[in-house]
Amino acid sequence: CSFAYVFYFVLRNMESEWEEVTMMMELPSSSHVDNRRQGYFQILGISTDKPLVKINGQLYTGQCTDTLGSHLFLEVDDHSDKEAAQRKKQIKSLVVTSKSLKLEPVYLNTKKDSETL
Repeated sequence: CSFAYVFYFVLRNMESEWEEVTMMMELPSSSHVDNRRQGYFQILGISTDKPLVKINGQLYTGQCTDTLGSHLFLEVDDHSDKEAAQRKKQIKSLVVTSKSLKLEPVYLNTKKDSETL
């Protein structure tokens, strides 16, 4: 099982052209990101083949892909009537996207003294 986040950004294609992009960001289930709280993330090189993403201090490398189908993100709201036994769930569509950013964690190793550049 993996976690998915949706984010929205604007890319500058050329001098005067801008492109609005909504993308799904998929984290592996082994990541230590708490999916219940709002996370702070930074993306470096989103228009490159391997962007870097930092989420709450953890570094990830990603790969941007166009999916074969679309990702539909829904929001479920619990609304209770006057009686607690009658609960209704309302589902509304949030966003649809066909772009995905699959992330893998990056682990840094310490450099040994004998290694040179």
